[in-house]
Amino acid sequence: MDVVQDDARAWLARQPAGGFDLAFVDPPFDAALWQPALDALLPALAPGAWLYLESPAGHAPALPPGWELHRHGDTREVRYALYRAPGRRVADTLNGNVSVAIPE
Repeated sequence: MDVVQDDARAWLARQPAGGFDLAFVDPPFDAALWQPALDALLPALAPGAWLYLESPAGHAPALPPGWELHRHGDTREVRYALYRAPGRRVADTLNGNVSVAIPE
């Protein structure tokens, strides 16, 4: 694992497309960065990737068609959600040799 101190959007712009299977997005809400951060991140996510996103309460993110909402919730100030990208999934490449389960 590498730890990098950088502007997240600039760093993501330098990453190869489809290189990440999991991402957590929780930018400072008062800076209005959650949608720009998400826009920068999406090209770097692999098909079937998981995305955990926190955004201001009452604001759903603008995701491309095909993204699946797996789980979500709200507090007074925060909307949190777990999404799955469309496309190939890890389990699709395992030829039935391994079971993959995500708890509900």
